[in-house]
Amino acid sequence: MTITVRDNGIGIDQEYMNHISEMYYKANERSTGDGLGLYLVRKPVEKLNGALELKKILKVGTEVKITIPN
Repeated sequence: MTITVRDNGIGIDQEYMNHISEMYYKANERSTGDGLGLYLVRKPVEKLNGALELKKILKVGTEVKITIPN
């Protein structure tokens, strides 16, 4: 099963992509969240032997792709 979510935010610079699913990590100062969202998604996905991919879409936002084996 694959779930893909895209947003229309400011995007995430490539240099921060490896850290974005860490607890309380924010890629920029303009973020209004707590830095927990992708961390809370990553943990159960890993327990299900799934994968979490992040992709910056230039001038559009960010795409998060969650893949869980059947």
